[in-house]
Order: sequence, then structure tokens, then C-alpha cells
Amino acid sequence: MIIAFTFMNGDRYQDIILTMILAGSLVLFYKFHYDSPYYNENIAALWSTLASLNLWTACMLIFSRIFHTSTTEGAVIGWLIGLPFLVVIVLTNRDHRVDLLLINVNKFTNGDQIQNQIRYILKLISWHSNSLSN
Repeated sequence: MIIAFTFMNGDRYQDIILTMILAGSLVLFYKFHYDSPYYNENIAALWSTLASLNLWTACMLIFSRIFHTSTTEGAVIGWLIGLPFLVVIVLTNRDHRVDLLLINVNKFTNGDQIQNQIRYILKLISWHSNSLSN
């Protein structure tokens, strides 16, 4: 990105830079929201929220660029209004990995699926032990 900002300065390269930012934000969101590499639930939720905010910011930059003939303040206000909603949606999102527990062990196609199931089972065990101690 530093190289893109250094050599692609000017109004004619803004669309390319915004496309690169959006593509990078989509990759970050997918990696941190769907393929969370963290065992700690709080850290995973934090990074998922940060990746979601990054994607939201990239989308609002695109919308601001598309509607650049009108005022840009509307995009900033829309971004600010959307922040709390986005955080609440991401933090209250149901864990999509519950379906991993229903998969028969013999039907895994690769090692990543087994690793994801083990990670989720460890998370369930820690939730259960925390609920028993409270």
C-alpha cells in the first residue's frame, strides 16, 4: 500500500487505490471473522470487530467516492452512525462453527476442518468450566 500511495498519487489513481483498500479489507474480514486464528474468545471478537470496522470504512470510502458530487459530510455521518450498529452486530453474531460439531469425523476433507473442530471443542469446554465455576 505504501508503494501504491507513493507512485499512484493523483486524482486518476484514486479508484485503483480504493479498490485495493476494499480488496485488502475483504481479505482481512474473511480471515479474522470466519477463520479466526485465536483460541481466546475475547481476542477473536476484538479482531473480528476491528476487521469489520476496517471493511465498513473501506465501503464508506467507496460510497463517498461514487457520490463525490454531493457533500462528503454525509458519508462521514453515515460512517459514524453505522459504527455502533456494526459493533453490536459483530459482537452478538452467532458462532457459525456450531455446525462443525455435527460433522462426522470421517467426513473431514482436510486437516483444517479437524483443527477448527478441536478449537471449537476447546472453546466449549472452557465455556462449560467457566459456567460451572460461576
